[in-house]
Amino acid sequence: MAFSVLCVCTANICRSPMMEVSFRRLTVGDDEITVHSAGSRGSQGRPADPTTVTVAAGFNLDLAAHASQPLTRELVDAADLILCAEVEHLLSVVDKSPGAFAKTFLLLELAAEPARRRHDETLTEWVARNHTGRTPGDVMKTASRFALSDPYKQGNDKIRRAATQIVDATESIASSWT
Repeated sequence: MAFSVLCVCTANICRSPMMEVSFRRLTVGDDEITVHSAGSRGSQGRPADPTTVTVAAGFNLDLAAHASQPLTRELVDAADLILCAEVEHLLSVVDKSPGAFAKTFLLLELAAEPARRRHDETLTEWVARNHTGRTPGDVMKTASRFALSDPYKQGNDKIRRAATQIVDATESIASSWT
């Protein structure tokens, strides 16, 4: 069974699609990893924000085929790792499935110092090890430091900043898996 990554933001039209596509690009050819995205307040079938599509293309992130989907308990329960843009998204995940906290991180939180995956360790075990000793209080204390600001309708510079953070963070996480 494939290891499933779920990327979450608010509407699933800006940050989480960039997260999803960046992870997919880094895991091309790895049939053991699937990547999806959803919005904590998302609706079904919206395309990615057109300005984000244009800016993301400059980072080799193709969002042209993206269609949004709302965050559901089924998506949360099916995921092995959930990466959120901001703490409000993490809270939405845990609201859907309280036991999901152990596999749910802020993207920038996990990317800051991801543990290196051991040669005999599954990705699920790696997630558990990264969660060891982590508490909801710890996450709340550092939430503002690790927030990935919403660039929606904030202009190209804000989208570029978010895309840079996303690409750097996904590369940090994916490189810790190899």
